Amino acid sequence: GGTLLHTGTSYSPSISATTVYYAASYDNALGCETSNRTAITANVYESSLQVNGGQNTCSVSDIPLFALSINAPVGTVHKWYTTETGNTTVTPTILNGSLPLQTQVVVSAQTKSYWVSEVYNGCESVRQPVTATYAPNTVPTLAFGAAPDQCGSSATFSLFVGGGSTGSTYQWYDALTGGTLLHTGEAYNTPTLNYVDLVNGQKTYYVGGTLTNALGCTYTISPRQAITVTLNPLPEIPVGGNGDSICSSGSVTVSATPGNNGNTVRWYTAASGGTYLGEGNSYTTTISATTTFYAETYAPGCVSSSRLPVTATVHPSVIAGSMGSNQTI
Repeated sequence: GGTLLHTGTSYSPSISATTVYYAASYDNALGCETSNRTAITANVYESSLQVNGGQNTCSVSDIPLFALSINAPVGTVHKWYTTETGNTTVTPTILNGSLPLQTQVVVSAQTKSYWVSEVYNGCESVRQPVTATYAPNTVPTLAFGAAPDQCGSSATFSLFVGGGSTGSTYQWYDALTGGTLLHTGEAYNTPTLNYVDLVNGQKTYYVGGTLTNALGCTYTISPRQAITVTLNPLPEIPVGGNGDSICSSGSVTVSATPGNNGNTVRWYTAASGGTYLGEGNSYTTTISATTTFYAETYAPGCVSSSRLPVTATVHPSVIAGSMGSNQTI
């Protein structure tokens, strides 16, 4: 019985599972077929290949890659390729030649992929990728955020530190060694600092703890790293204001000297707000009427609490013929 599939000495069907076929001899002249058919099995081997990539560790840069076949027939081998479709192969280390079959290739200090197949009795499975991922074991660097200078009799400062990956710890101290633990975390808001309590207006904080890199390796911050904040005293109002006097419109110069705790003078058109005109101990411009300019003392991040008015005067011109013949000048 059964269905006649093919006539000839060979038959090449497409199958997805192991299948048994039956072959018989047939005599065309007599129209006779042998009474007994021969069973022929076409085997489909399902791959049991498993692959496992890896990543280097903090102390070891070599990365082992593994291929494992748990249920493969005896005689199965692993074939390792350098590309997905090419024919270049590498020879693996056989960790276990019997079942379960296990082979290994070691990658040293680089990110690299291989492709592995399972081969049995001339049949080769689809290649599977296996990758070694390498992350350099670099030591992180502690990085402080900017801490702009402030001015006045007191102030608080918002400080920030980073540089490590997840798992890093940051501990803020008031001394390079020993001292008091002030805070734990990336951000630290100082208490109010009074200028009279500081040395030259400065206060130094120190950060210790640990830094973790992208590989997960942890390093101690040693020695503690310092960050200094500066509180400048409020500059005093400029002194020695002087303005030119002229008889008609023209160029004038106003001048002043920075007050205590300042290093330069800034000029404006108003006692507060107004238009910024320039910086320096003097300012020159052209006017046609008496004009008052305003000078403030400036230090980095600080200005005086008020401005000094400095006036440049334009005197009215005397018009010829406006006086009688008997007048005396």
